[in-house]
Amino acid sequence: NREQQCQKSQGNINNFHEYLDSLDQEIAVRHKAVRKAEYDLDNAQWALSELEDTLAKQKQMAEDTQKLLEGDEQAVADAREMFAAVNKDMDQIIEQIGLAKNLLEKLREELSNMKKASEAILASRRVVASFSAVASVLAEPTM
Repeated sequence: NREQQCQKSQGNINNFHEYLDSLDQEIAVRHKAVRKAEYDLDNAQWALSELEDTLAKQKQMAEDTQKLLEGDEQAVADAREMFAAVNKDMDQIIEQIGLAKNLLEKLREELSNMKKASEAILASRRVVASFSAVASVLAEPTM
């Protein structure tokens, strides 16, 4: 009776071990995807920072140009209106870039959480593998 119970337990442990192996394979695939996503996020953040810097420089150039266009002529007034519209558009774009950067940071945090979950599953797998080894020894018939 005890031997049958040990064999049944060993079978359950082996089944669970196979299940953990399949999880391990799935985790490896997801881990690869997480690393690629982190790489893509880094590239996106870098690109957004570069774009933000470029827009800030362009905005400053537009403001400097507007200061040069002082006068009462209609062309100057039209140019001022156009520069004001450009500045407004650039402010909105810079604001949107800031929002996109915040979103990217949230995605980075979610990726970090996914990575931690994967590591926890791997640690659990190691514990079960150790338990399986102990159970195998216990299941062996004693002399």
